[in-house]
Amino acid sequence: MKNKADTAPWAPRPFGPKWARIVGLVLVKTLWRVQVTGQENVCAAGPIIVAGNHTALLDGPLLIGVTPRPAHFLVKGSLFSGPLGVILRGAGQIPVTKEKGRGALAAAQTVLERGGAVGIFPEGTRGAGDLSQIHPGVGWLAAHTQTPVVPVAILGTRTAGKSVKSLPRLRSKIVVHFGVPVTPQPTETPGRRDVVAATEQVRQALIETITQTSSASGISLPQDPPKRETN
Repeated sequence: MKNKADTAPWAPRPFGPKWARIVGLVLVKTLWRVQVTGQENVCAAGPIIVAGNHTALLDGPLLIGVTPRPAHFLVKGSLFSGPLGVILRGAGQIPVTKEKGRGALAAAQTVLERGGAVGIFPEGTRGAGDLSQIHPGVGWLAAHTQTPVVPVAILGTRTAGKSVKSLPRLRSKIVVHFGVPVTPQPTETPGRRDVVAATEQVRQALIETITQTSSASGISLPQDPPKRETN
């Protein structure tokens, strides 16, 4: 695996996601009725990228907890401050900012090179979760490492009309489905076209996974635009 976006000044240690996964799983399973399917689509060993839709605050802790193996997630850089920042760093998560997005991708690539798992929300921020637009970071990682990407549908974490910072009603049903992995076609020197193609391949896989999961579970994405975030 070559052509890193940038030389990673650091790489998160493997231990963090192990305890973070346990904490996340206990939290969400205690407070909500979480139904998880498709875990067999996440390989038990070797590099893997899990990519989910993003509609609410709960999506991050939820996916960290229910992913079948410990994973390092790319997380909004502004959250890495104060006590929460200490927890996120200890959990081995990777901060992403507009200024240092390339470094975050390099750190994620390092995780994949050592056979680890990386989690990402391609939409980049909490919103409608309909994948109308996604950032190319997931395509860059997939194209440059030829790592399979598992599309993940997350439904039930936000009620229509509620803020993206709101939490679902306690003991309400949440559905998470890990879809069939997609792998970009390998090329010797991945360029912009390969990144664009890989990004679109992931987007279409996510849309298909969400559509099928919604039909099977009876839970839909919020039908109206979310209330605006304040930070």
